[in-house]
Formats: sequence, C-alpha cells, structure tokens
Amino acid sequence: MRFADDLTDPDHRFLDEAFERAVERVEDGLSVSTSDLLDGREHLRDRVEELVRLARQVAVGPVPALPKLNDYTILSEIGSGGMGTVYLARQERLAGRPVALKVLPPSAALSSRARERFAAEAHAIARLQHPNIVAVHDVVQTGGVYAYAMEWVDGKSLSQLIDFCNGRAGGGHRVPVDDIATFLGAPQDNLPAATWPIFACRVAIAIARALAQVHEAGFLHRDVKPSNILIRRDGTPLLSDFGLAREADTTAYTQTGHFVGTPAYAAPEQLRAESGVLDDRTDVYALGVTLYHALTQRIPFGGRHAADILRRIEAGLADPIRKINPAFPRDLQTIVAAAMDPDPSRRYASADALADDLERLLNLQPIHARPVGWIMRTVKLARRNRRILAGALAGGGSALLLAMLLGVYLMWVPSWVKRHVDGARLELLNPRYAELVHSQTNKVSEPESWRSSAEGVAQRYDRALDDYDDALLGLTGRSAYLPLRLERDTVGLCISVLTGNALPPTNTSYLSRHTPTALRIARQWLANGGPDTVADAELNDVGVLDLRSVGLLAYLCFDSSLCERAWVRAGLDLAPVPDPLVDAALGQTHLVLRHYSIDG
Repeated sequence: MRFADDLTDPDHRFLDEAFERAVERVEDGLSVSTSDLLDGREHLRDRVEELVRLARQVAVGPVPALPKLNDYTILSEIGSGGMGTVYLARQERLAGRPVALKVLPPSAALSSRARERFAAEAHAIARLQHPNIVAVHDVVQTGGVYAYAMEWVDGKSLSQLIDFCNGRAGGGHRVPVDDIATFLGAPQDNLPAATWPIFACRVAIAIARALAQVHEAGFLHRDVKPSNILIRRDGTPLLSDFGLAREADTTAYTQTGHFVGTPAYAAPEQLRAESGVLDDRTDVYALGVTLYHALTQRIPFGGRHAADILRRIEAGLADPIRKINPAFPRDLQTIVAAAMDPDPSRRYASADALADDLERLLNLQPIHARPVGWIMRTVKLARRNRRILAGALAGGGSALLLAMLLGVYLMWVPSWVKRHVDGARLELLNPRYAELVHSQTNKVSEPESWRSSAEGVAQRYDRALDDYDDALLGLTGRSAYLPLRLERDTVGLCISVLTGNALPPTNTSYLSRHTPTALRIARQWLANGGPDTVADAELNDVGVLDLRSVGLLAYLCFDSSLCERAWVRAGLDLAPVPDPLVDAALGQTHLVLRHYSIDG
C-alpha cells in the first residue's frame, strides 16, 4: 500500500505494518486504537485513521457488533483507544441528548483488573468538576457491558486545529480567529479576537487550570497531547481521555514495566523505568510540548530512530520556537522552554504557575520564568558532550584549558560584544528612514502603505534583537549591561507598536523600573494603533535613561519630532561620552526635520 510521495520509505513500511495489525485486530473481534497504532508518529495520524477505516472494510470475519445498553441508542463509532471505544449515542430518558459513550472492549471486560481500571477512570473524571474538563454524566454496568457516558463535545480536537492552521498558513501563526471560527463551525462573535498564537496560549491557559484541578484531586493525567484536548464550537477547550489517569503516588509503568502514554509528549522522567514517583510537573511538561506543537506546527523532538528521539528528549534538544518562527515573542519562548525543561526542578512547579505566566504574557506584564543563562547553556553543552569533556579532563589538561579559556575570554569577548552591538545598531539605522518618516506622517491618508512599511521594518528590528541578546551574554554583571538591556527592550517595544502585536517580544520588567515613560508611551501607541502625539509636558521630570528610551522608541517608530525633543532634552547630543547610536540617529532626524519642515 503506497501513499503520497512526501512519505519516507520508513513511513511506508510503518503504515504497511500498522494496516496488518489493524486487520488482525478487527478479525479477532477487538477494537482498533489509532493512538496505539501511531506509536508517537503524529504526522501520520490522518493516514493511520484511513487505514483503520479500510481495515474494517476488508477484514475477513465478524466485525464486532455495536454494544446494546438500556436507555442509550448508539449512533456511530467516533474513536477508539487502548481502554475502550467511544461512540456517539443518544440518551433517551433525557430528551435524547447526545453523549459520548465510552465502552470497555468485551475482551478486556473479562479481566477484573481491566474492569477496575475502567471504573477508576470513570470515577476519576466524575470527581473533577471544572469548566475545562469533559464532564461524566453516567456510569453503566449491565449485561457484561461496562461503559460511562460523557459530555458530547460538538467541535474539534486541538490536533485537528493544528493541522488546519498548518494547511492554511504553512505554520499557523497568521491564521485569524475568523478562520478558526469557520473551521469550528461557530459564529465569529463567539470567539474573542485573536491570531493563532494568542488562541493557542489561551487554550494552554485553560488546560493548565484544568490540570491544576486534576492535580489538586490527587491525580495525574499522564497523556496530555493535542488529540486529548477538545475545542467546543464556542472555542472552549476541554481536557479529555483520562484512560491513563492515576493517583499521584503511582509510577508511569505497568507491573510488567511497559510505558503507558504517548512518548512524543512524555517527560524524560516518565520515559525512564527507574524514574519512580511522578508529580504535577510531568503533566506540565506534556502541556509545554503540546503548546510547542500548536505554535510551531511540529513535534519538538525528531529523529530517525526511537532511540535517537528518546536521547533528544532526555537532553532537551528541541529547537527554540523563535528559531522556527522569529516573530514569536522572546517571553513566549522562555515560557515554553521552562515548561519543557528536561530537569523537573527547573520546570514550572505547577500547572497554575504555567497558566499565570501565560496570562502575564497576554496582559503585557513581566513573566516570572527566566531564559537559560550562559552558565546553564555550558552545563547542557557539557552533558551533551560527556565523552569529549571526560577525555579532556582525563588528559590532565584542565588547568591549561581553563587558562586558555580565560585568555580567550579577556581578549575576544569585548570585540565579540562590540561586533554584535554594532550589528544591532546597523539594523536600526535604516537608510530609508526619511521615506518611512514620510509614510508615518501621512499614515491617515495612506494606512496600507504605513502598515506594510512598518511590518517590513519590524523584521529588521527583530534581527537586531538577536544581536543584542548575544552582546548581553558577554556583559552580564558589568555596568554597561543595564543601558544596553534597556536599549534592547525598547527595540522590542517598538516591534509591538509597528506590528500591532499584543505579545511584545520583550520582558518589560527593566523598562517598568527604569524607563516608565517610554513604556507608557509604547502602550498608548499600541492601544491607538500606532504612534500618536506626545506633548512636551509629558517629558518633564523624566530621567536621562527614560528620555533616551523615549527618543529611541520615537526614532524607531519614525516620529522624528519626539525623537529630537527627547534626546536634546536629555542632553545626549552634548554628552561628554559620545553615543554612536544617538549621534547617527540624530543626524538622520535633523536632516528629515529640515527636509519636511516638521514642527515639534
């Protein structure tokens, strides 16, 4: 059996084997689980589902009959898993309301342990009363059939939404909310205005709050992934499929030592048989991977073989989300990385802590998580290259190596910092500055021209942020760190203003302490859809650092008048120590002001 040419030979072989296993299970009268057949290969989900449907058509032998339960009329099968098959059914005694009926397979019902586990799942969900958890309506045990009726979710799974957004935008981040509403079959007014990343963050917040309720009840979900997150037509996310839920004092393995869960989303400690007791942070990790997948449209850990994938999970070798899409805010990258840290002690301590930071991000507030510093990066590098490091140390050259590194640091780091600072500032000193100022000045009459030019310049500024970050690594602890950090964060604010993005690519904690005026002006401009008038009175009693940030913000947003007023007021054009960025930018603004005769 061959599918589209975009599949690799291993994919084709895997699909052939999955089809044979599906046919065998159907012929044996057993349910077929798409998730079990996938074995973590989420990119093949659609094709495996197609194979399961085909297996039911071509299998020789009796196809299992639909179960019969009093008060329920089963309409169709909508999915299957390792612990049962889910049917769309009608509950007759309650006005024929639709329900999702999960039924334990007859073969599994013969096992007392399976029946106990199935009943435990039903009672676990029934105990969890939360607006973002699928509700259990009824538990049924009659005529040898074991089942429970859940809320019927008229909508899509997050996995289906991810696939839709990937197909719509080749990455999903620009898909607007009206497209999402159309896919869900809901009126657009039912969903708050958002783009795909904001919608994905809101889903993650809701599921994190639901997980916090799960953990408070003494359970772990242990299988958080996009296909287990359902989205109602009104956009409400729901956590579902508690087939692997266990009390928090149990391990992730059965008595025979087999892993239960989905490896692609499982935390390193969940994948290790010797890991012992798991805790809330295991589910936090899985939600972090789920958010990564939703944002980037790809699973973070890939590889040719299962052993390679497991090694990458263990080492935390996932590409940062900004490497995949530089438009993502740095704070969002920090949050995802903290949730997915392979070391539980560096992960968010609870699902609520993850939700809190995501809400701070959406509300333009400083987040609590911090990006990994250069020391931790060095430790991670050493862990990934243990053999090389051990050989170097065993050779007795550690002292010499340290001396060499110190010498290189003292000689190379200053020039390295200067190179990156210069690179960042060259990106900011745009040769088209006069044209862009003209576009900004006339944005009322030429809104599309202004918006297109602003978004294009924002990409240059985003590249500058990367250079600033590299330079700041070499300045940690030095007096030059703060002004350069404020310069970098001001550039991040400008990107938010130019793109109209509610997720600023900067942490505002430094700005709120040292440059509150610049931060206030940026928020005002963001709310107004672009730069607006700032009166001279607003610049009274403002410190030099704050005025420098105001001037830089104005310069980068093409408000030459405010730029000159702020910097001249701060005396930066007469400073005893020249500021290359200010000098060059002021030269541009003077020429532009003279050419266009813009009044201050």
